[in-house]
Amino acid sequence: SKIGFRPLFLLTWIPAGLAVLCFWGLVKDRKRADFPRFSFAQGLRAFSPEYRRFLAAVTLFGMADFSHTLLIYWAGVLLAPVYGIANASSLAILLYVLHNVVYAAASYPMGHLADKIGKYRVLSLGYLIACAMFFGLAFAKPSVGYLAVLFVLGGLAMAVEDALERAAAGDLLSPGIKGTGYGVLATLNGAGDMLSSFLVGILLSVGSPVIAFGYCMIVGLAGAVCMLRVGSHR
Repeated sequence: SKIGFRPLFLLTWIPAGLAVLCFWGLVKDRKRADFPRFSFAQGLRAFSPEYRRFLAAVTLFGMADFSHTLLIYWAGVLLAPVYGIANASSLAILLYVLHNVVYAAASYPMGHLADKIGKYRVLSLGYLIACAMFFGLAFAKPSVGYLAVLFVLGGLAMAVEDALERAAAGDLLSPGIKGTGYGVLATLNGAGDMLSSFLVGILLSVGSPVIAFGYCMIVGLAGAVCMLRVGSHR
């Protein structure tokens, strides 16, 4: 390119620096009462049974929810025989841009829907949308239109997960252990993402998309059912 990668990476310092300045100058911590000090293990034991069930549901679904950047790889693989490697790569990236546009646009409506019908129902719906994407990927064709539908489903599912998992966690955690609770949630999400991405990546590399995405669909459906059960106890 005419600009080059180094100047582009340097330009990313501008929004990052502005974000730091905003936090430093505009965001203030609220005063709060002192809470008794406790160890990390004590914090884990302080979780309510409801939150433990919630973590189990999130972890189970997370074991199916591979990193969506793998969608770029798989779309490129599918489209390459028809469009060539270079064009297939460009189309795969454009499809991921569509995924991210849908993710950004759907986050607010999904949060609003959760206020209307409940966070756990919408979370379960998001998990089911992801399972529909998994099913479609298992039998995907080298069609840009077909893949665009799957990328849209992925963006919708991601919008639900990111908007509501932390919101639901906040409802289940007492003030003194919110930080620990959010940290455990992020850890389990990260571990599940790593495990599922590893398994799916290995299976795709040996030419077993039906097994890879079939595994994701079955485990994801189990996570959706568990999340519905969490909501039924509320």
